[in-house]
Amino acid sequence: MAVTDLEEGHAPDPFRFADYDWNQRAFLASLERRLRLGPYRPGMPLELTFPKTEFAVRPGRRIELEDLTVIYFALLGVASDLEDKLKPGVTAYRMRRRHPPGVMVGTSYLLPKYLRRRLRFVDPWYNAWPTFRRRLQQEWNRGVARYLGVTDITSFYEDIDLDILRELLRDHVRRPTRSLVNLLIEMYKHWSARDVHSIPQNRGLPQGTNSSGVIANYCLMPLDDSLHEYARRHSLRWYRYSDDSRLTGPTHEAVRLALRLIGQELIRLNLIQNSSKTKVLSGRQARALLFDRRMDEISQLRKELESGALPSRSVRARVRKLDSRLRTVRGPESGDRNNSTCLAMLYGAYGVAKSDHLLRDWVTDYRREPQRAATILGYVRNFLHRPGQCRKLIRILQSERHRATDWELAQFVRIIRHMHTLPAETRGLLRGMAHLKSENWYVRQQAILSIGWFHLAPEANGLLKVLFTEWDEEVRRSIATLSFMSPNTEVVVLEQVARDLSPKVSRMGNFLLRLREDHDLARFNLKKFREPNKVFFVDGYWRLYQIARNPDNGVQRQLADIITRTDSQPWGQFAKRHIRALRGLTTS
Repeated sequence: MAVTDLEEGHAPDPFRFADYDWNQRAFLASLERRLRLGPYRPGMPLELTFPKTEFAVRPGRRIELEDLTVIYFALLGVASDLEDKLKPGVTAYRMRRRHPPGVMVGTSYLLPKYLRRRLRFVDPWYNAWPTFRRRLQQEWNRGVARYLGVTDITSFYEDIDLDILRELLRDHVRRPTRSLVNLLIEMYKHWSARDVHSIPQNRGLPQGTNSSGVIANYCLMPLDDSLHEYARRHSLRWYRYSDDSRLTGPTHEAVRLALRLIGQELIRLNLIQNSSKTKVLSGRQARALLFDRRMDEISQLRKELESGALPSRSVRARVRKLDSRLRTVRGPESGDRNNSTCLAMLYGAYGVAKSDHLLRDWVTDYRREPQRAATILGYVRNFLHRPGQCRKLIRILQSERHRATDWELAQFVRIIRHMHTLPAETRGLLRGMAHLKSENWYVRQQAILSIGWFHLAPEANGLLKVLFTEWDEEVRRSIATLSFMSPNTEVVVLEQVARDLSPKVSRMGNFLLRLREDHDLARFNLKKFREPNKVFFVDGYWRLYQIARNPDNGVQRQLADIITRTDSQPWGQFAKRHIRALRGLTTS
């Protein structure tokens, strides 16, 4: 659950937690000992900044896997007492009712992604939003409601009062579960913001994980209860998606008073209602908000394009339909949330169609919607076989480097690994990002992975020289994967890394060494390369260099088959260079 949560977050591990495949039982045993010995002391989350809108920036955090595992352990116990007490109007971050999955005792590897997604307990947020919209549309179509109330909470996750949350949870759970409530709250307090005198403010949940969304639902239970009772008396219907509440009713006055009731309940919870987003809509305005069909139409067009069975003439016809939807997104009302969502969906659909209709405008759209950087740059990735687009991407990265958020920069550096040609200034740009201490850990991590992908030997050797003097554990963990760039000292370096005092760094070193020796672990990792996938290959190529040293004949045959199938892919000169190097290792 913790791994899936982190992979679907804003800052997924580019190494896909591969190093946790090694000695996983010892990792869980040490976690158990820490929980038994006394108060659990979590580590500090990894921080990076995210764009909220074109004008605003918000702080973000990635909780370490160990700590998020403990959070889910406690969350499952708390949710078993509270999930049934949530009202039906709560649509997002709901825990599924299901029996615990059966796990084979003999395995020591993380489950494949498709199995983890099938077994997860928290419904994904992106699945809950269509349900939220559909329920509101059904209520409006009944013809009883004439008015739509809309409201939001200002800085919801950052402002949650942890003392109020503790009392609320303790009052609603069974006595045996209260110790889990205390464990959760103490962990969140450890991470809470501090004032200028370093005194913790005891407020806020980390953003970016599904676990925080589940806890935030329980924080608003008093609001849900009051609103549910009021709605029952006045023939209203209400639905809440995290901090976004909407309700329908037959009279303007009933809806207005319901919005005021929400504000009063939020005051009791030490939260603030967002006045600029609180309003009562009716008629054309309400229908425009509720019945925007563009998202459904774009989604359907994308499904048809993804089928792969359309002739080129039919593909062009669907691209023309996408063009018509694009004109509505860039109209005079281009600042609302629906248009922002439609724009992101359009970039995804145009990317599936391999249409270059958006290449001229992607920079403008990115600067207007920086929170959509991953989607927009994912579209640009389809055209990085063109030298002009490679130069343009590097030029924009240089211009944005000192004003973009950490997350935006990481998206740029991640995407440049798909370039087929290397503009002259790329080498110096990556070297500076990888070495600069003031650069964010996630940006440096992506830059280091890109240096290995482009096979920049002087830059890689320079990083290997500072491997044991670098202070950031995530950066050192990343540098360890470059050991294949120095074959004469590779084993010595890995053995030193495996004895490092930092568990995070030593785990990566041990994993790399085990790939060379353990044929079961090597085969398990080779299965991930079975179907040619460029996105996975550019993130996981470093594993193959260690597996190529594995003496097992079965491993070597499997690796040779993967190399042959990958060599047939049109992935550019850098992929070919890695294939040639790996083929040389397997034959030697």
